[in-house]
Amino acid sequence: MKFKIVYKKESESIFPWKSRFRGVVLWPYVIMRPRKYATGSVAQSEKATQLSLVHLYRHELQHCYQIKRMGVVKFYLSYLWMIARKGYDDHPLEHEANQHERVALTQLEQKWLREGVIDLSEMNE
Repeated sequence: MKFKIVYKKESESIFPWKSRFRGVVLWPYVIMRPRKYATGSVAQSEKATQLSLVHLYRHELQHCYQIKRMGVVKFYLSYLWMIARKGYDDHPLEHEANQHERVALTQLEQKWLREGVIDLSEMNE
């Protein structure tokens, strides 16, 4: 199972309509709008921007793992059902992804981020 990472500018929405969200997994795409920082020194700004990207990527990557675990159809049906029942802030799949945002990336996950393609089949190699 593969996902292509698509980047949006910070000023753009990840959806065709205006949205506050910075990332979404719409199989087979991971669409991200990373935050860019411009405070402090250039080095501080670049570090904060990179850290923000990694946290966003790790969150969306967890959704990719959920899709692999549950299957595409079951994931999206479950996701929509829980949005309707609990809303975004109390969504169990979002809670799981939030808990993983600060988990260090493995070498394979770093490779996927550099290459712009998440290939979950590589996990079995």
